[in-house]
Formats: sequence, C-alpha cells, structure tokens
Amino acid sequence: ELPFCSPDLCSWCGKRLEQSEQRMERFRANFCSHKCSEEYATCASSASVRRQLYELEKGVCQLCGMDAHSLFKRIKCLPKGPERLSALMESGIPIKGRSEAILTHPTEGDFWQARPTQGSVRCLRI
Repeated sequence: ELPFCSPDLCSWCGKRLEQSEQRMERFRANFCSHKCSEEYATCASSASVRRQLYELEKGVCQLCGMDAHSLFKRIKCLPKGPERLSALMESGIPIKGRSEAILTHPTEGDFWQARPTQGSVRCLRI
C-alpha cells in the first residue's frame, strides 16, 4: 500500500510533485524521482527483493548453506517425469500440495525465498 495517496504528492516520500510532461515520462505513477520509484518497487515487489538478495547471496540459504539457486537450475534442466521427481525427493524440498506445478514448471520461488525482514535467502527445506 502506498503511504501517500494524493495526486499532488509523491506516493513514496510525500514530496509535492512538479506537474510536467517530462516528469510523467520519467517516472511511473506518482513518484517524484527514480529513487522513490525504485524504493517503492523494492518494498512492493517480491521479485525485486529476490533479485537484490540474489545479487548479495547468490541463492544460498543463510541457515543451512544449501545452494538453492543451483538446485533450481538443475531441476529445471531435467526432463519432466521420474528423473525430475527423484531429484526433488533427494533434495529435501517439500513438494506436497504443489507437486504438479513444481514438476512441470519449477520457479525460483519453489526452492528459495527472500526474507527481507531478516535480510537473507532461505531455502524451503527449513
């Protein structure tokens, strides 16, 4: 949710917006700067948080040390079917309740999640 909900104020910092075509072309929605737009995107988007934490930690779980991103890439490259299922079972990643999705279309979020409040990557085994 945006902290400021006025068409005259920056949706992130509350600064009064300049009303110009140039500003509207440079920044999405009601942001006064690229910085405010990026800060909002970081807080609002799990994908953005995931990208930033990946840059820092390369998809390695900070609790157990498992390289969850490498596991994701390995699973995604395996053919759908018994070989992929076997590799998933060996990995310890829980698949109950989402087995069809993780077997047919695995995503990074199936293997590791960004924990922005803890500032770390966490695999789904723990």
